[in-house]
Amino acid sequence: MTSTNAIAAILPDIAGEKQKLHDAVAEELARLEPLRAHRQIRAEQLRQDIETLKKNRDLDDETREKLIREDKRQLAMANGHNVELEERIKACSASGESVESLNNELAAYKQKEVEERRLIHEISHAGVLKLKETYKEIKGATDPVFANARKKAKDEYDIAVKFADDEYQKSLAEITAASLDPEEAKTRRKNILTTKKNRLFEAKNFYSAAIQKIKDARYELYQEAIGLERALLFHKTTIQSTIENKWETYRYKFNLSNFLLNNAIYIILILFFIIACIISRPAFRTDILTWGFFSNLLNQASTRIILAIGVGGLIVLAGTDLSVGRLVGLSGFITFLLMQRQGSTSITFFDTVIDANGMPLGARIFLCFFLSIIFCMFFSGLSGFFSAKFKMHPFVSTLATQLIVYGLIAYASGNQPSGSFVEGATNAIAGYMGTTGLSKIVIWMIVIVAIMWFVWNKTKFGKYMFAVGGNGEAASVSGISVFWITMAVFLIAGALYGIGGTLETFRIGSGNADFGFGYESDAIAACVVGGISFSGGIGKIRGAVIGALLFTAINLILSFWKLNVNLQSLFKGIIILVAVTLDCAKYLRKK
Repeated sequence: MTSTNAIAAILPDIAGEKQKLHDAVAEELARLEPLRAHRQIRAEQLRQDIETLKKNRDLDDETREKLIREDKRQLAMANGHNVELEERIKACSASGESVESLNNELAAYKQKEVEERRLIHEISHAGVLKLKETYKEIKGATDPVFANARKKAKDEYDIAVKFADDEYQKSLAEITAASLDPEEAKTRRKNILTTKKNRLFEAKNFYSAAIQKIKDARYELYQEAIGLERALLFHKTTIQSTIENKWETYRYKFNLSNFLLNNAIYIILILFFIIACIISRPAFRTDILTWGFFSNLLNQASTRIILAIGVGGLIVLAGTDLSVGRLVGLSGFITFLLMQRQGSTSITFFDTVIDANGMPLGARIFLCFFLSIIFCMFFSGLSGFFSAKFKMHPFVSTLATQLIVYGLIAYASGNQPSGSFVEGATNAIAGYMGTTGLSKIVIWMIVIVAIMWFVWNKTKFGKYMFAVGGNGEAASVSGISVFWITMAVFLIAGALYGIGGTLETFRIGSGNADFGFGYESDAIAACVVGGISFSGGIGKIRGAVIGALLFTAINLILSFWKLNVNLQSLFKGIIILVAVTLDCAKYLRKK
């Protein structure tokens, strides 16, 4: 018996169950048929078709618009009587004629339409309830069958394993009894061990294939029911059905080993956090599970999330960015120059004091953000140009930018510390919101995360960015400009560094030429921990957010424990190493 035939013998036939579902739906559709013929019901179907087409991302824009225009044309025809009456009423009103009878006719028409819609709603939802009952009965009957099929597959696997082991032991005994030459005996033992491994491998493959086939059959039956339910609802979906469908899809695709590999770093860090919560009170006399801790976490993580999203775009392109910290420092330098209080100025620009105290506070704040964004975009775009034009790895181009920016800041400022900020500046941007303990920077972070999520997931640019990161050559052949996509990602990253750096400067309120040191490692680590892969083309905004939150939480916990700063760096290094190792393991497994 071949493996395919063996699986077919184990797998239950569900054709009869599918037919029961179709019969239940056919009966309900027959009840709807008289109403479906009415043009107003046709109009309802067309409206649903238009909504479905708008959400269909498998069609190109031209085809989608063409189909929508055709549906709208048919919709106008289906609503013809209604439209005709409304136009006649307008014409009569304009000429001063009586429109009472026309209004009555229109009201009666609309009332009839409402009644028919209510009736079709009742009939279709009654059909859905009947279909659910039918599926529930079928599921109750098939679940034991599927469970029995699993048991049969496991029994077949156990028999194959036992047979392989028995044959191996028997062959070993024969070799021992034959008193063979030591070299020949060694060769034969090696051969029979190879034979055993091959048989075990085949048995395991058979068992995995059988289990997958059973899962496929179960999921196929469920999808059949979902498809028929949508047909009864004119391709609408209820919230309950959507949630159920997502849960069943998750169960179908769930694989324990893949889950553990994909989420290992999250599991490790969450376990660390749980252990920290347990031991902090007795060992370090600190409480972690407090609102003060979580508000502090959000306040500190907000700017790091913004920076991590900027780096995340470059990592999606299979690159990185070592200039983050220095561009944050550049934003800080610009902000220090413009926001210093009169009389306390200590930081200069090439030995020249920049005194902006005569400007309104709002204008100074705007200028801080504007100049920080412009200069950060310039230097980030410089790195992007060399990477995009000359295929220079971002590691090298951003390293060069890092050194250039640091040299300029240190030389221009003379390594002087900053003075104090003008009164009200910190509160305007990074002040607390009432008694919540949350900084206004949290609002900035939420807005930027929402915008970047939309850019990554709902725009052509986001689609092209992932295409370039996954396979640049294939993207180029497809007509995507790799140069401009790369430049755009670098420029967006620069803008985010400018915003994040300025916000961080307002939050801290002081600094020097070394301001921003080490921020690049935190941002890169947050992305890697969040699942944005260095192999390129893989990553989500939520990954950068979660990674930054976890990494900041660990920093806070270690600070609460008053752990030596050098040991904190040690922990960071270990986390980065583990995260990148797991990312490489996922990539190798996928290959």
